[in-house]
Amino acid sequence: MAEQLSKEELCEALSLDYADRATRGGLSYESAYNHYLNRCSKRKFEDLAIQYKVQGLGQMKVTNNHRKIKEHWVTTSNDDCEDGVCKL
Repeated sequence: MAEQLSKEELCEALSLDYADRATRGGLSYESAYNHYLNRCSKRKFEDLAIQYKVQGLGQMKVTNNHRKIKEHWVTTSNDDCEDGVCKL
């Protein structure tokens, strides 16, 4: 799928993913996005395509000119389970 994307699209997808991850660590989304977009713009297309594939971003779908990552998180905590039966 990376072969169908331009370098700019790969940079955007990787930057969005980076910003999402960075905000979990307490960083500013916009700052992280802009920082990584700048870094990606300096890299070779082939390197970006490999990273895009390795990170599993090939699951992205284009809908109404917006990119959405199909991703599902299943989490549990001590409060979610009783006697070995989890309530999800």
